[in-house]
Amino acid sequence: MDDGEFGIGFGSVMAIIGVAFLLLVLPLFMGSVAAPSFTMLLLIPVVLIIVFLLLQYNTSD
Repeated sequence: MDDGEFGIGFGSVMAIIGVAFLLLVLPLFMGSVAAPSFTMLLLIPVVLIIVFLLLQYNTSD
């Protein structure tokens, strides 16, 4: 594969199909669920912000 060649390969397509399949099938096997706690709702954006900042810092080199 050339360095300038971009595109979606077979592995990317299979990953998308696998995630879509899991999103469709896994909820069928879940029992009753409760709403997430306030701490968990706060934790998710904090983790995403940390990941974003780390990615931004590491790619600026």
